[in-house]
Amino acid sequence: MNVLLTTSAAPQVSVFDTNEKRFPLGVGFLISVLEQAGHKVHFVDRYLTPTDFIGNGFLEKHGIECVGIYSNTVCFRDTIWLCSQLQGLRERGGWKGVIVVGGPHASICPETIPDYVDFVVRGEGEKAVLDIVEGRAKGRVQCGAHIDTLDALPMPAYHHFVDKPYMLAAGAYADDLVDSPIFSMNTSRGCPFGCTFCSVKAVWGKSYRAFSAARVVEDIEKLHRDYQIAGVFFRENHFTHSSKRTAEFCEFLLKKNLRIKWLCESRVHPLDLALLPLMKRAGCEAIFFGCESGSDQILKQIRKGITAQHIRQAVLACNKLGIRTFTTWLVGVPGETRADRKATLRLIEEIKPFKVAVGVFVGLPGSELRQEMEDQQEVMIEDDLGLAYSKRHNRLVFHHYGVDSCKFIHPDGTVGEASPFYRTVAPAYAFLRQARYRTLRLAQEVFSKH
Repeated sequence: MNVLLTTSAAPQVSVFDTNEKRFPLGVGFLISVLEQAGHKVHFVDRYLTPTDFIGNGFLEKHGIECVGIYSNTVCFRDTIWLCSQLQGLRERGGWKGVIVVGGPHASICPETIPDYVDFVVRGEGEKAVLDIVEGRAKGRVQCGAHIDTLDALPMPAYHHFVDKPYMLAAGAYADDLVDSPIFSMNTSRGCPFGCTFCSVKAVWGKSYRAFSAARVVEDIEKLHRDYQIAGVFFRENHFTHSSKRTAEFCEFLLKKNLRIKWLCESRVHPLDLALLPLMKRAGCEAIFFGCESGSDQILKQIRKGITAQHIRQAVLACNKLGIRTFTTWLVGVPGETRADRKATLRLIEEIKPFKVAVGVFVGLPGSELRQEMEDQQEVMIEDDLGLAYSKRHNRLVFHHYGVDSCKFIHPDGTVGEASPFYRTVAPAYAFLRQARYRTLRLAQEVFSKH
């Protein structure tokens, strides 16, 4: 069968960062599985470069019989547009193919997919997409089965990516340490942790599954041989979750003398700090840590499974070894106080990570913390994507991003620049608040001397 897989385009303005365009590895696995089964697969990445493949005759030219759309919540408006265009083409008799929608949004909110879409894939798509394309699928909603042995999967279809303008540099994280090209890899699925702000479990499940260390190194060798890569960026929830696998991976790299620089995403706990020197010797240049808060109360509330001390130990240990740390923090979660935010700022100042990214909390569909917002009546606006914004959202955006940010939420549910009124009032409010703090500090100093 002739199949087209495509991604949905990002909105021009979003509360989430959509600028980093790296390989869509999830789609890459689907392409490889279909090609391995003998199907002809075309790929159009609208997230990378919006292209009207429906209006330019691409479907007719290539005899496309099935279109599979990858959708996440941020890009869901474009998913709806693509589906409506394909359905309109079918109704006009210009195309007779099958429409399939998968990805995180389809997994979490299948009820939002239009009824005329033939198949909705929830969860992992490799087995489900084969059943659909080869006519074995029964029922509109396909619940993708977990693949327990990931080593059985083929490599993602990098040959569909290398001729497109993806980001192949380390970016602000380690551009001066790691040369291009840097290929992204995803070597594990699932997350056994219970963070209430996250919806990953609804897509991959709680069971943690990973490619073996030997398979990961084998894939790196192939990428180095075929594309002369200089580095690897492991984009996944917890690359170092298994200390055994991490140690084996590092030992394999050293034994094979593979001089590859690499970056990974991890957690500050569990993290075997004794492995960090080995990771550094094996080429680890940077680690991304989702820290979220410097307040133990908030960390406990969002069920992060870590403490401020875990953050302190992990970041300082990396700093000592010269492993750069990129830390992300979350402000504005339900129940957070000003004292909690101050604790976060104090911890950041103490541990001095290489990079700091502070995000203002937005409630994601399918996450437990989103439900807490509703229970505590903290939802100010819910937009058409199902994202929930708290009553403190704009104030925190101004404080952390500045008045020129494009992440303010408006009464109609759209995201954009601050309104003229807010541009006038917010700076004055901030000035008065700082003046109040200065007055209180001065009073404390005076009284402390008596």
